[in-house]
Amino acid sequence: MLKLTLMLVLGLAAGISGRLTPAMNHILSVLTKICLFIMIFCLAAKIGCDETVMQALPVLGIQSFFLCIGGMAGSVILMAAAGKLFRSSFHELLRDEERSSRL
Repeated sequence: MLKLTLMLVLGLAAGISGRLTPAMNHILSVLTKICLFIMIFCLAAKIGCDETVMQALPVLGIQSFFLCIGGMAGSVILMAAAGKLFRSSFHELLRDEERSSRL
């Protein structure tokens, strides 16, 4: 765990330092995608080999579906409530923006 934390800190320091060129950023982006695909493949292969997980997959799939639908519905409901709550403030900001753009 210490090695992972150390690598994370070193990576953050390298990124924050601003010494990475655009070419290096592109290479790191491609390398990250490749490593992510390998990691997902290995995870799926590990799940495929586990009999217990494969037997529970239908139940887990249904639970995941309802969790996803519930999360989306909750987001839509909360955004609608926030829209109603902050509607007047939003309209004021738009009017101020229109006035400042006319000047």
